[in-house]
Amino acid sequence: MNIRAPHVWLVEVEGDSMRDVGIFHGTRLVVDRSIPCSGHIVLAYVDNQPLVKRLAKSPTGWLLESENPAYRTIRPEEYGAIEVFGVVTWDLTQHAQ
Repeated sequence: MNIRAPHVWLVEVEGDSMRDVGIFHGTRLVVDRSIPCSGHIVLAYVDNQPLVKRLAKSPTGWLLESENPAYRTIRPEEYGAIEVFGVVTWDLTQHAQ
């Protein structure tokens, strides 16, 4: 992994919608601008708001699913614009301050 490559981004998570897969508030993620597939965890922009969700395919189209039952699935028809920015490839854990 080359974190200096122009297609690789580092982002910090806010919130707990992905806690059941070990992504917590404050987790730092490596996001690759590669093309996502169903099942990938992705960074997406929903009405220009960044979200980390699992990309899923349904008979009616693509969905963005949380990994916390307190959050509902995001369906494209409920929002003005959804853009999948990239695929989460790693999470980084801080061990010293």
